Amino acid sequence: MDILNITTITALLLLLRTIELKHFFERISLSQILSGTILAFTPALLLLFLISFNLNPDAVSYFSTVYLDFLSTNIDYNVIAFLLLLSLNSLLFCKFSNVTVLTLSTLISMGILYSSSRRAFIILALLIPASFLLRFIFGQRKGIAVAFGIILSSILTIGVVFYALAFPIKNNKVATATVQPLLRPLSLFLIPEDFNKLHYKIIFQIENHKKYNTDDVTFSRSVGELALAPRQSRIESAKKIIRAFKPTHHLFGHSFHLRTFGIAHDTKLDYPHNFLISTYLSTGLLGLFLNIFVFVLAFLGFWKERNKWGWEPTMAFSITILFSLTSGFSQWSFLPLALYLTIGLVAFFKSPPPASLTK
Repeated sequence: MDILNITTITALLLLLRTIELKHFFERISLSQILSGTILAFTPALLLLFLISFNLNPDAVSYFSTVYLDFLSTNIDYNVIAFLLLLSLNSLLFCKFSNVTVLTLSTLISMGILYSSSRRAFIILALLIPASFLLRFIFGQRKGIAVAFGIILSSILTIGVVFYALAFPIKNNKVATATVQPLLRPLSLFLIPEDFNKLHYKIIFQIENHKKYNTDDVTFSRSVGELALAPRQSRIESAKKIIRAFKPTHHLFGHSFHLRTFGIAHDTKLDYPHNFLISTYLSTGLLGLFLNIFVFVLAFLGFWKERNKWGWEPTMAFSITILFSLTSGFSQWSFLPLALYLTIGLVAFFKSPPPASLTK
């Protein structure tokens, strides 16, 4: 995968030699808003299903049942959530009216909340103060509309959860598809015991889930049993490997940690799912400092162009870095991270146009 991504980056570099980055980002921005809006219609349909079912439980058609069954899987739709975050970011810098931005940001934020992605939930929460900051400090006028869109969508989703608590949804497929995705981010704030109690009460109408066989009834459909354990266990494994490092390993790294990780997690090969930790394990302090230095150069490249087109990719690059801190082996494993890094470096090293072309 890394080799494929590096090949893609090489093609991008050849493309960037022939186009103006300002026009490039204008087109990317519009396409991101359009694709994000289309993707975000899924939660809107889910809410319509929820309303129609509660008005008339017999009104759920065969198509609706199949659609709900398709969505009733406890999967982290992280890639979709990431695309929606970039769409939301593009709205901060678009030329649409404030009403349009408020409407689209509400819709797209609902899609992010329904993605059931905890990392996307955290980034979405951080975008609220960031949007106000962009408006009042840096003069980006759409910041308030986007911030209020995120707040409005949060209120709507909280309302859905409280509605499900007050009026239990008897159809399990409807409850699983329309309410369950909104519950998973709560595992960030609740201990597994309390989270499972809330989850089973809303989705299964089970007051005491401990009476049921976890393996047969609830575990396969639960979203809270493990909570953050997989990521935490990998971080602990990384700490153990680092503590066993020789002095030369701290300086240059130890590339054979993948097999050690795999043994610790019952698989052939594994890694920390944090590209900075992976960089330290593989290349030591030298590689880590070099990587951080390159990222700083990329940010400086976007900063140089902030008065033309640089603000949007600066925010997008920040979102991408935050998003990739819990997945990916290196900066090449998550293609968007490598793309923004490359564009930032191109902007940093790009020579100004000849004087004859600016006259």
